[in-house]
Amino acid sequence: MSEELLAEEEAVRQLAARASTLWERLAGDFVPEEGPESARLASERLGKWRDKAAGGDAQLFQKRLDWLGTSPQQVQALLGEVRLKGALPAWTQTFRRAMAARRTAGQGRHPSTFPFSELLIPFAEAAKGLLIPECRAVFTPEAFDSLVEDLIHELSYVAAPSLLAEFTGFRSRQGGGAEPTSRRLYEAFTAQQLDEGLWRFFSGYPVLARLLSRTTEQWAFNVCELARAVKADQRELQRVFAGGAPQGRIASIQPSLSDRHHGGRTVARVTFEGGVQLFYKPRGLGIEDAWYRLLEDLNARGGDFHLLRVLHRGDRGWVEPAFHASCTQVQEAKQFYVRAGMLLGILYVLEASDCFFENIIAAGAFPVLIDTETLMHHVPQRSQDGVSAEELAQDIVFNSVFRSGFLPSWDVGPRGERVDISGLGATAGQVTAYLRRQWRHVNTDAMALEHVPIRVETEDHLPHLGGASLRAFDHAGEIIEGFSMMYRLLRKHREELARPESPLVRLSTQEIRFIFHASRIYGLLLKRLGAPNHMKAGVERSIETDILSRFYVESREKSRYWPLLQAELEAIEQLDIPCFRARADSHALTLPTGKVLPEAFKESGSERVWRKLASLDEADLELQVRFIHAALGMVSSSQEQAPAARLRREAASWEGGPLPREEFAAEASSIAAVLQERAIFAPDGGATWIAPQLLPHAGHHQLRPLRMDLYDGLGGIALFYAALEHVSGQGRRMALAALSSLRRFVVTGPPRRVAQEGYTLGAATGVGSFLYVLCRSSALLGEPALLEDATRAAGLITPEGIEADAQFDVMSGVAGALLGLLALHQATGAVEALEKAKLCGEHLLKHQLPCEP
Repeated sequence: MSEELLAEEEAVRQLAARASTLWERLAGDFVPEEGPESARLASERLGKWRDKAAGGDAQLFQKRLDWLGTSPQQVQALLGEVRLKGALPAWTQTFRRAMAARRTAGQGRHPSTFPFSELLIPFAEAAKGLLIPECRAVFTPEAFDSLVEDLIHELSYVAAPSLLAEFTGFRSRQGGGAEPTSRRLYEAFTAQQLDEGLWRFFSGYPVLARLLSRTTEQWAFNVCELARAVKADQRELQRVFAGGAPQGRIASIQPSLSDRHHGGRTVARVTFEGGVQLFYKPRGLGIEDAWYRLLEDLNARGGDFHLLRVLHRGDRGWVEPAFHASCTQVQEAKQFYVRAGMLLGILYVLEASDCFFENIIAAGAFPVLIDTETLMHHVPQRSQDGVSAEELAQDIVFNSVFRSGFLPSWDVGPRGERVDISGLGATAGQVTAYLRRQWRHVNTDAMALEHVPIRVETEDHLPHLGGASLRAFDHAGEIIEGFSMMYRLLRKHREELARPESPLVRLSTQEIRFIFHASRIYGLLLKRLGAPNHMKAGVERSIETDILSRFYVESREKSRYWPLLQAELEAIEQLDIPCFRARADSHALTLPTGKVLPEAFKESGSERVWRKLASLDEADLELQVRFIHAALGMVSSSQEQAPAARLRREAASWEGGPLPREEFAAEASSIAAVLQERAIFAPDGGATWIAPQLLPHAGHHQLRPLRMDLYDGLGGIALFYAALEHVSGQGRRMALAALSSLRRFVVTGPPRRVAQEGYTLGAATGVGSFLYVLCRSSALLGEPALLEDATRAAGLITPEGIEADAQFDVMSGVAGALLGLLALHQATGAVEALEKAKLCGEHLLKHQLPCEP
């Protein structure tokens, strides 16, 4: 071996060592280096890992290390500098091929608008060398070029931020102006990199070298896999989708239409030379096939669903696309919403989830579910079933029509952004709380990267009429009509649907996806890991990734699922969104590693479906219809610009005189009876309700279990019943039942929990209201024990919390806390309450603003 090759070999070994993940080091593939710098790095990284994985908690961090079978002392040495013990990892061979191709790849052979595409062509050339000969026979040149372009796009997404960091330094050193019309500096930079600079660049970003090489290998493997699938499935494709007519090669392809799973595999849309268009999915489509057979069966019983043809081929499958089309008349639009209600009825019974707008297509008058992976979705085990009224109410909402994600619903971001991503409610133009990259002046001297909010951009899930999209809240009657019809149809035929030959039984044996953490959590982590500082040391990137372990070490429920963590980490390390699958009728979960969790689920997805099917009755139908009304009504009310002004006008138009006291008392008793009828009672005597709740900072309501404050929560209902008891002797039991959750909260909740759960310090929406409700209820009910709870609630108001308040007002700020504390002092004479009230007053005086005379 020549000296040049020996030097290259050593450089690659060093690159592999710096790129190595924490998990590779723990597996014994690397040997720690000695020396003070390595020891310093190791100690620093151990502290970072403890912070990321356990929030700095030594006990929780030890729990994390126990799962890995190691200790802080054992692992620390592996966190410093290391050297490779044995053979080079496989990805380094692909990397060396790419480096060898950098001079011959040639700029401009793959015209592209992706950032730094010229510097990524060597990896595309290396990828072509990994393909099997059959690939060229399956794709037309145009289709193959689309695949290569997709690879360069993927590589650019991974590499561009780090390359921009280097280009920014190069641009600064040149001292020239960054003009968007000039490419002089950009071309000089790329030429330098293609000469010898890429070696130097990757020595500074070794993780990036590994990721680009692995992405290249995955692309080649997946292209070969698709080519083999086309060749093996050719006759069946012709039979199922083309009436037996030959279809030839793939003439065009749109790859990367889904999240990456299992080694970069994604959904692709292909068009054959014969004209047939299909979606190729790199997983078995047994669930899709069974779903459309079920819809076909329901159509024969009175349903009305659009059917898609599916070819299930074991580990892969093909399905025809659903095309968005407008309705041509008003009647079709009404039929769409009747069918949407019918679809909601099936989704409710089948325990579906994730039926958001991306997974629905409005094909004229038909809503079509295009992703059925989460039908019969399993539910993770909990340490115990819900026992409090609040937990029971949460279970009712979770197991209702809301679970599917099909009905309008709001998510609220950290800055109050509200967005509806539901299958029936999402509208284009909504700004989400998430950011995406936006490149400016791509591949010019002025190239720059910005991060802009992601917007909902499509309305293909909504019906259109006359060039405009329609809104579900205008068609509540049709939705409820369709839902009620399908609900009763399923109830009527439930015995037939449970027979062995039923398509529902077939569906219940299929493999489905189990979503443990939302894909957006993984996506946010991957975006953060794309920053240049996470491309410099593999072990530090792994430490950043291990923030996922906090979900497990901090949660008793999730601790039982900790084996999923390693599979999540391994997927993230190769840029995948983790994906878990299980049979719908199984209690077991098989991980991608082959490890089986035998009792992952207390109840299988199919068992939940059979139980729900057996429990269908008119009372449940009435409840679900109320939920649908509420969901659509809350969306409708959000469109009203000034409801308060409308109410003032109605009050001003009242022409009657004052009402007698008895009429008020009778109406209060009537309200109390309705509330009691709709209460959710727990075995411990507590009660709560499900009602519209104001989402913090969003100015919008959502149906959920009541919170505990006075303004729109249990505190207000408890005070109402306490007052009713005081005047009529009819409210004691319900007042104490409504106070149950609040009393438990003030006993067990540390001060930090107040902010975590969205409570303020105020007298309407926060701790001030807790104090007021408990003190007044104590007086109205003659219950001294409530004052003890009020004293505990005062402990939730801390000097630090008072100092941090920026609301100031009675509703949500320290002015409200002050009033609550004074109520407690008045009732008990507590000196501490008075002292805290003084702190509130001083805080208000400190921040007062002068007023004009």
